Amino acid sequence: MEQSAQNRPKAVVLSAATGYGGGERSLEALLPLLARDYQLHLLIENRRHMAHSQDLLLGADACMTQLPRLYRPLQILYSVIWLLRKWRLKPDFILANTNKSALIAAIVSRFFPSVGKKTKVYVRDFQWRDLDFIAKSLKAALFLVPSSALIECKDYLGDYVLPKGSVRWAVVPNAAPMSRADAPAAFPQQLIGVRYILSLATIARWKGQEYAIEALRRLPSNIHLVISGDVADRFYLDQLTSMASTPGLRSRVHFLEFQDDPSSLLQNAVCVAVTSVARHGGPETFGRVVIEAWMHATPVVAFDVGGPKHLITTGSTGILTPESDSTALAAAVQWIIDNPDGAKAIAQRGSREVLERYGQKSIYDHLVALISDKKPEPQSLAPI
Repeated sequence: MEQSAQNRPKAVVLSAATGYGGGERSLEALLPLLARDYQLHLLIENRRHMAHSQDLLLGADACMTQLPRLYRPLQILYSVIWLLRKWRLKPDFILANTNKSALIAAIVSRFFPSVGKKTKVYVRDFQWRDLDFIAKSLKAALFLVPSSALIECKDYLGDYVLPKGSVRWAVVPNAAPMSRADAPAAFPQQLIGVRYILSLATIARWKGQEYAIEALRRLPSNIHLVISGDVADRFYLDQLTSMASTPGLRSRVHFLEFQDDPSSLLQNAVCVAVTSVARHGGPETFGRVVIEAWMHATPVVAFDVGGPKHLITTGSTGILTPESDSTALAAAVQWIIDNPDGAKAIAQRGSREVLERYGQKSIYDHLVALISDKKPEPQSLAPI
Protein backbone atom coordinates (compact mmCIF):
# COMPACT_ATOMS: atom_id res chain seq x y z
CA MET A 1 0.00 0.00 0.00
CA GLU A 2 1.33 3.41 -0.95
CA GLN A 3 2.16 5.78 1.89
CA SER A 4 0.65 9.24 2.11
CA ALA A 5 2.83 12.07 0.84
CA GLN A 6 3.57 13.29 4.36
CA ASN A 7 4.70 9.86 5.57
CA ARG A 8 6.94 9.01 2.66
CA PRO A 9 10.67 8.97 3.35
CA LYS A 10 12.72 11.66 1.64
CA ALA A 11 15.32 11.15 -1.07
CA VAL A 12 17.72 13.61 -2.68
CA VAL A 13 18.80 13.07 -6.28
CA LEU A 14 21.71 14.96 -7.82
CA SER A 15 21.97 14.79 -11.60
CA ALA A 16 24.41 17.51 -12.57
CA ALA A 17 25.98 17.22 -16.02
CA THR A 18 25.99 19.42 -19.11
CA GLY A 19 25.34 16.53 -21.49
CA TYR A 20 22.51 14.06 -21.90
CA GLY A 21 23.19 10.37 -22.27
CA GLY A 22 22.84 6.91 -20.80
CA GLY A 23 23.27 8.05 -17.20
CA GLU A 24 20.40 10.51 -17.48
CA ARG A 25 18.17 8.08 -19.40
CA SER A 26 18.86 5.34 -16.84
CA LEU A 27 17.84 7.61 -13.99
CA GLU A 28 14.68 8.68 -15.83
CA ALA A 29 13.61 5.03 -16.12
CA LEU A 30 13.56 4.82 -12.30
CA LEU A 31 12.13 8.23 -11.40
CA PRO A 32 8.40 7.32 -11.50
CA LEU A 33 8.99 4.38 -9.15
CA LEU A 34 11.16 6.48 -6.83
CA ALA A 35 8.44 9.14 -6.74
CA ARG A 36 5.90 6.49 -5.76
CA ASP A 37 7.85 5.58 -2.62
CA TYR A 38 9.76 8.75 -1.71
CA GLN A 39 9.40 12.50 -1.48
CA LEU A 40 11.93 13.48 -4.13
CA HIS A 41 14.20 16.51 -4.15
CA LEU A 42 16.08 16.76 -7.44
CA LEU A 43 18.84 19.00 -8.75
CA ILE A 44 19.13 18.66 -12.53
CA GLU A 45 21.44 20.48 -14.94
CA ASN A 46 20.78 19.35 -18.52
CA ARG A 47 17.65 21.02 -19.92
CA ARG A 48 16.53 18.00 -21.97
CA HIS A 49 16.91 15.84 -18.86
CA MET A 50 14.93 18.40 -16.85
CA ALA A 51 12.09 18.46 -19.38
CA HIS A 52 11.86 14.67 -19.48
CA SER A 53 11.93 14.43 -15.69
CA GLN A 54 9.18 17.03 -15.34
CA ASP A 55 6.98 15.03 -17.72
CA LEU A 56 7.68 11.79 -15.88
CA LEU A 57 6.99 13.30 -12.45
CA LEU A 58 3.94 15.35 -13.38
CA GLY A 59 1.67 15.30 -10.34
CA ALA A 60 4.21 13.45 -8.18
CA ASP A 61 5.51 14.57 -4.80
CA ALA A 62 8.76 15.97 -6.17
CA CYS A 63 10.63 19.24 -5.77
CA MET A 64 12.79 19.92 -8.84
CA THR A 65 15.51 22.55 -9.18
CA GLN A 66 17.24 23.53 -12.42
CA LEU A 67 20.97 24.00 -11.90
CA PRO A 68 21.71 27.37 -13.52
CA ARG A 69 24.34 27.82 -16.21
CA LEU A 70 27.27 29.29 -14.33
CA TYR A 71 31.05 29.18 -14.37
CA ARG A 72 31.92 25.70 -13.02
CA PRO A 73 33.23 26.81 -9.57
CA LEU A 74 30.08 28.88 -9.07
CA GLN A 75 27.94 25.94 -10.17
CA ILE A 76 29.64 23.71 -7.64
CA LEU A 77 29.16 26.32 -4.90
CA TYR A 78 25.46 26.70 -5.80
CA SER A 79 25.03 22.91 -5.69
CA VAL A 80 26.86 22.51 -2.38
CA ILE A 81 24.60 25.14 -0.77
CA TRP A 82 21.54 23.41 -2.28
CA LEU A 83 22.60 20.02 -0.88
CA LEU A 84 23.38 21.48 2.55
CA ARG A 85 19.83 22.84 2.69
CA LYS A 86 18.36 19.51 1.63
CA TRP A 87 20.50 17.70 4.22
CA ARG A 88 18.51 19.52 6.91
CA LEU A 89 15.44 17.57 5.72
CA LYS A 90 17.14 14.33 6.89
CA PRO A 91 16.82 12.36 3.64
CA ASP A 92 16.94 8.57 3.73
CA PHE A 93 19.54 8.61 0.98
CA ILE A 94 21.33 10.77 -1.58
CA LEU A 95 21.62 9.39 -5.11
CA ALA A 96 24.52 11.06 -6.90
CA ASN A 97 24.18 10.56 -10.63
CA THR A 98 27.22 11.75 -12.70
CA ASN A 99 30.73 12.89 -11.81
CA LYS A 100 29.78 16.43 -10.82
CA SER A 101 27.05 15.11 -8.53
CA ALA A 102 29.50 12.84 -6.72
CA LEU A 103 31.92 15.74 -6.34
CA ILE A 104 29.18 17.86 -4.77
CA ALA A 105 28.34 15.11 -2.28
CA ALA A 106 32.05 14.63 -1.54
CA ILE A 107 32.52 18.32 -0.74
CA VAL A 108 29.49 18.37 1.58
CA SER A 109 30.72 15.20 3.31
CA ARG A 110 33.85 17.11 4.34
CA PHE A 111 31.58 19.29 6.49
CA PHE A 112 29.12 16.54 7.45
CA PRO A 113 30.79 13.09 7.33
CA SER A 114 27.43 11.37 7.82
CA VAL A 115 26.53 12.50 4.28
CA GLY A 116 28.89 9.82 2.98
CA LYS A 117 26.95 7.06 4.73
CA LYS A 118 23.75 8.21 3.06
CA THR A 119 25.26 8.64 -0.41
CA LYS A 120 24.83 6.14 -3.23
CA VAL A 121 27.06 7.04 -6.16
CA TYR A 122 25.24 5.99 -9.31
CA VAL A 123 28.32 5.48 -11.47
CA ARG A 124 27.43 5.08 -15.15
CA ASP A 125 30.55 6.15 -17.05
CA PHE A 126 34.36 6.07 -17.11
CA GLN A 127 37.26 8.33 -16.16
CA TRP A 128 35.67 10.83 -13.83
CA ARG A 129 37.47 13.99 -12.85
CA ASP A 130 38.42 14.35 -9.17
CA LEU A 131 37.86 10.62 -8.57
CA ASP A 132 40.65 10.45 -6.01
CA PHE A 133 39.02 13.21 -3.94
CA ILE A 134 35.57 11.64 -4.39
CA ALA A 135 36.69 8.15 -3.33
CA LYS A 136 38.58 9.42 -0.28
CA SER A 137 35.78 11.77 0.81
CA LEU A 138 33.00 9.21 0.30
CA LYS A 139 34.63 6.17 1.90
CA ALA A 140 31.35 5.17 3.50
CA ALA A 141 29.36 5.58 0.27
CA LEU A 142 28.12 2.74 -1.90
CA PHE A 143 29.16 2.90 -5.58
CA LEU A 144 26.45 1.45 -7.81
CA VAL A 145 27.92 0.38 -11.16
CA PRO A 146 26.02 -0.87 -14.24
CA SER A 147 28.42 -3.77 -14.81
CA SER A 148 31.75 -5.05 -13.54
CA ALA A 149 33.35 -3.41 -16.60
CA LEU A 150 33.99 -0.41 -14.33
CA ILE A 151 35.81 -2.56 -11.82
CA GLU A 152 37.92 -4.20 -14.53
CA CYS A 153 39.14 -0.88 -15.90
CA LYS A 154 42.35 0.05 -14.08
CA ASP A 155 42.06 3.64 -15.32
CA TYR A 156 38.78 4.00 -13.50
CA LEU A 157 37.33 2.37 -10.39
CA GLY A 158 39.69 -0.59 -10.69
CA ASP A 159 42.44 1.31 -8.93
CA TYR A 160 40.10 2.01 -6.02
CA VAL A 161 38.99 -1.56 -5.36
CA LEU A 162 42.10 -3.49 -6.44
CA PRO A 163 44.34 -4.32 -4.70
CA LYS A 164 44.16 -1.96 -1.73
CA GLY A 165 41.20 0.33 -2.26
CA SER A 166 38.24 0.64 0.05
CA VAL A 167 35.41 1.56 -2.32
CA ARG A 168 32.25 -0.45 -1.68
CA TRP A 169 30.41 -1.36 -4.84
CA ALA A 170 27.48 -3.32 -6.19
CA VAL A 171 26.13 -3.92 -9.68
CA VAL A 172 22.83 -2.24 -10.55
CA PRO A 173 22.23 -2.67 -14.29
CA ASN A 174 20.50 0.00 -16.32
CA ALA A 175 16.76 -0.47 -16.56
CA ALA A 176 15.12 -0.90 -19.93
CA PRO A 177 13.61 2.38 -21.15
CA MET A 178 9.93 2.96 -20.65
CA SER A 179 7.43 2.50 -23.43
CA ARG A 180 6.32 5.79 -24.89
CA ALA A 181 2.75 6.75 -24.14
CA ASP A 182 2.61 9.00 -27.18
CA ALA A 183 2.99 8.04 -30.82
CA PRO A 184 6.50 7.00 -31.88
CA ALA A 185 8.62 9.46 -33.84
CA ALA A 186 8.12 9.48 -37.58
CA PHE A 187 10.52 7.37 -39.61
CA PRO A 188 12.97 9.55 -41.60
CA GLN A 189 11.83 9.93 -45.19
CA GLN A 190 15.32 9.47 -46.63
CA LEU A 191 15.52 5.98 -45.11
CA ILE A 192 12.29 4.58 -46.50
CA GLY A 193 13.15 1.42 -48.45
CA VAL A 194 16.78 1.48 -47.25
CA ARG A 195 18.44 -1.51 -45.55
CA TYR A 196 20.75 -0.12 -42.91
CA ILE A 197 22.97 -0.85 -39.94
CA LEU A 198 22.28 1.51 -37.03
CA SER A 199 24.95 3.18 -34.89
CA LEU A 200 23.04 4.93 -32.12
CA ALA A 201 25.66 6.79 -30.09
CA THR A 202 27.21 10.15 -29.34
CA ILE A 203 29.72 11.10 -32.02
CA ALA A 204 32.98 10.76 -30.11
CA ARG A 205 36.19 8.83 -30.74
CA TRP A 206 35.58 6.22 -28.06
CA LYS A 207 32.27 5.35 -29.70
CA GLY A 208 34.26 4.08 -32.69
CA GLN A 209 31.91 4.95 -35.55
CA GLU A 210 34.92 4.85 -37.89
CA TYR A 211 34.97 1.04 -37.55
CA ALA A 212 31.34 0.82 -38.61
CA ILE A 213 32.16 2.88 -41.72
CA GLU A 214 35.16 0.67 -42.50
CA ALA A 215 32.97 -2.43 -42.08
CA LEU A 216 30.47 -0.95 -44.52
CA ARG A 217 33.13 -1.07 -47.28
CA ARG A 218 33.09 -4.87 -47.01
CA LEU A 219 29.30 -5.21 -47.22
CA PRO A 220 26.97 -5.30 -50.27
CA SER A 221 26.34 -1.92 -51.86
CA ASN A 222 22.63 -2.03 -50.96
CA ILE A 223 23.49 -1.97 -47.25
CA HIS A 224 23.71 1.49 -45.68
CA LEU A 225 24.84 2.86 -42.32
CA VAL A 226 22.89 5.29 -40.14
CA ILE A 227 24.85 7.21 -37.50
CA SER A 228 22.62 9.05 -35.04
CA GLY A 229 23.62 11.00 -31.96
CA ASP A 230 24.71 14.27 -30.44
CA VAL A 231 28.09 15.59 -31.59
CA ALA A 232 30.67 15.64 -28.79
CA ASP A 233 33.73 15.88 -31.08
CA ARG A 234 33.44 18.10 -34.18
CA PHE A 235 36.88 17.06 -35.45
CA TYR A 236 35.85 13.41 -35.28
CA LEU A 237 32.62 14.19 -37.12
CA ASP A 238 34.71 15.83 -39.88
CA GLN A 239 36.84 12.67 -40.05
CA LEU A 240 33.76 10.45 -40.32
CA THR A 241 32.23 12.70 -42.98
CA SER A 242 35.44 12.55 -44.98
CA MET A 243 35.51 8.74 -44.76
CA ALA A 244 31.88 8.57 -45.88
CA SER A 245 32.59 10.65 -48.99
CA THR A 246 35.13 8.20 -50.44
CA PRO A 247 34.37 5.93 -53.43
CA GLY A 248 32.11 3.02 -52.56
CA LEU A 249 30.59 4.82 -49.58
CA ARG A 250 29.08 7.96 -51.08
CA SER A 251 25.35 8.19 -50.30
CA ARG A 252 25.54 5.03 -48.13
CA VAL A 253 26.28 6.76 -44.79
CA HIS A 254 23.51 8.85 -43.26
CA PHE A 255 24.17 11.23 -40.35
CA LEU A 256 21.14 12.04 -38.19
CA GLU A 257 20.82 14.26 -35.14
CA PHE A 258 20.10 12.82 -31.70
CA GLN A 259 16.71 11.08 -31.73
CA ASP A 260 14.68 11.63 -28.58
CA ASP A 261 12.64 8.58 -29.53
CA PRO A 262 14.75 6.20 -31.68
CA SER A 263 12.16 3.40 -31.72
CA SER A 264 11.37 3.63 -35.43
CA LEU A 265 15.09 3.59 -36.29
CA LEU A 266 15.62 0.55 -34.08
CA GLN A 267 12.61 -1.35 -35.40
CA ASN A 268 13.65 -0.99 -39.05
CA ALA A 269 17.39 -1.65 -38.76
CA VAL A 270 19.04 -4.77 -40.12
CA CYS A 271 21.05 -4.74 -36.90
CA VAL A 272 22.52 -2.37 -34.34
CA ALA A 273 26.32 -2.00 -34.23
CA VAL A 274 28.00 -1.09 -30.92
CA THR A 275 31.57 -0.13 -31.86
CA SER A 276 32.81 1.48 -28.64
CA VAL A 277 36.47 0.91 -27.79
CA ALA A 278 38.54 0.94 -24.60
CA ARG A 279 40.34 4.15 -25.51
CA HIS A 280 39.64 7.90 -25.66
CA GLY A 281 37.45 7.67 -22.55
CA GLY A 282 35.78 4.31 -23.20
CA PRO A 283 34.69 1.55 -23.31
CA GLU A 284 30.98 1.32 -22.61
CA THR A 285 30.21 0.69 -18.97
CA PHE A 286 26.90 -0.96 -19.86
CA GLY A 287 25.75 -0.50 -23.44
CA ARG A 288 22.24 0.85 -23.08
CA VAL A 289 21.63 0.70 -26.82
CA VAL A 290 21.95 -3.10 -26.59
CA ILE A 291 18.84 -3.47 -24.44
CA GLU A 292 17.05 -0.79 -26.48
CA ALA A 293 17.67 -2.89 -29.60
CA TRP A 294 16.52 -6.04 -27.82
CA MET A 295 13.28 -4.30 -26.83
CA HIS A 296 12.51 -4.00 -30.53
CA ALA A 297 13.75 -7.51 -31.42
CA THR A 298 16.65 -6.11 -33.46
CA PRO A 299 19.91 -8.11 -33.62
CA VAL A 300 23.06 -6.60 -32.06
CA VAL A 301 26.71 -6.88 -33.05
CA ALA A 302 29.28 -5.36 -30.70
CA PHE A 303 32.96 -5.25 -29.91
CA ASP A 304 33.92 -7.69 -27.17
CA VAL A 305 34.90 -5.06 -24.61
CA GLY A 306 33.33 -3.19 -21.71
CA GLY A 307 29.65 -3.49 -20.85
CA PRO A 308 28.48 -5.27 -24.04
CA LYS A 309 30.90 -8.10 -23.24
CA HIS A 310 28.91 -8.65 -20.02
CA LEU A 311 25.49 -8.17 -21.61
CA ILE A 312 25.75 -10.30 -24.73
CA THR A 313 26.20 -14.05 -24.97
CA THR A 314 27.72 -14.35 -28.42
CA GLY A 315 25.77 -16.59 -30.76
CA SER A 316 22.83 -16.58 -28.35
CA THR A 317 21.67 -13.00 -27.69
CA GLY A 318 24.01 -11.19 -30.11
CA ILE A 319 27.38 -11.39 -31.81
CA LEU A 320 30.62 -10.18 -30.21
CA THR A 321 33.67 -9.46 -32.37
CA PRO A 322 37.26 -8.49 -31.47
CA GLU A 323 37.69 -4.83 -30.53
CA SER A 324 38.53 -2.46 -33.41
CA ASP A 325 38.28 -5.30 -35.97
CA SER A 326 36.16 -3.87 -38.79
CA THR A 327 36.66 -7.02 -40.90
CA ALA A 328 35.15 -9.22 -38.17
CA LEU A 329 32.40 -6.65 -37.65
CA ALA A 330 31.51 -6.81 -41.34
CA ALA A 331 31.50 -10.62 -41.23
CA ALA A 332 29.07 -10.56 -38.28
CA VAL A 333 26.71 -8.20 -40.12
CA GLN A 334 26.99 -10.34 -43.26
CA TRP A 335 25.98 -13.40 -41.24
CA ILE A 336 22.87 -11.54 -40.04
CA ILE A 337 22.03 -10.59 -43.62
CA ASP A 338 22.55 -14.15 -44.90
CA ASN A 339 20.78 -15.91 -42.02
CA PRO A 340 17.47 -14.17 -41.35
CA ASP A 341 16.10 -17.05 -39.28
CA GLY A 342 19.22 -17.20 -37.12
CA ALA A 343 19.24 -13.42 -36.73
CA LYS A 344 15.58 -13.47 -35.71
CA ALA A 345 16.27 -16.16 -33.09
CA ILE A 346 19.14 -14.12 -31.63
CA ALA A 347 16.96 -11.01 -31.47
CA GLN A 348 14.10 -12.89 -29.81
CA ARG A 349 16.40 -14.29 -27.14
CA GLY A 350 17.60 -10.74 -26.53
CA SER A 351 13.98 -9.63 -26.10
CA ARG A 352 13.44 -12.31 -23.48
CA GLU A 353 16.63 -11.21 -21.73
CA VAL A 354 15.24 -7.67 -21.36
CA LEU A 355 11.99 -8.91 -19.87
CA GLU A 356 13.69 -11.30 -17.47
CA ARG A 357 16.64 -9.21 -16.29
CA TYR A 358 16.29 -5.52 -17.13
CA GLY A 359 12.67 -4.57 -16.44
CA GLN A 360 12.12 -1.35 -14.53
CA LYS A 361 10.51 -2.97 -11.52
CA SER A 362 13.15 -5.65 -11.02
CA ILE A 363 16.01 -3.13 -11.35
CA TYR A 364 14.24 -0.69 -9.04
CA ASP A 365 13.59 -3.37 -6.42
CA HIS A 366 17.27 -4.33 -6.56
CA LEU A 367 18.32 -0.68 -6.16
CA VAL A 368 16.01 -0.06 -3.20
CA ALA A 369 17.13 -3.26 -1.49
CA LEU A 370 20.73 -2.04 -1.65
CA ILE A 371 19.79 1.45 -0.53
CA SER A 372 17.86 0.13 2.45
CA ASP A 373 20.51 -2.51 3.29
CA LYS A 374 18.04 -5.35 2.84
CA LYS A 375 20.49 -7.28 0.69
CA PRO A 376 23.67 -9.08 1.76
CA GLU A 377 26.88 -7.08 1.91
CA PRO A 378 27.56 -5.47 -1.50
CA GLN A 379 30.40 -6.86 -3.58
CA SER A 380 33.75 -5.51 -2.56
CA LEU A 381 37.24 -6.60 -3.43
CA ALA A 382 38.87 -4.79 -0.52
CA PRO A 383 38.20 -4.29 3.20
CA ILE A 384 35.30 -1.97 3.95
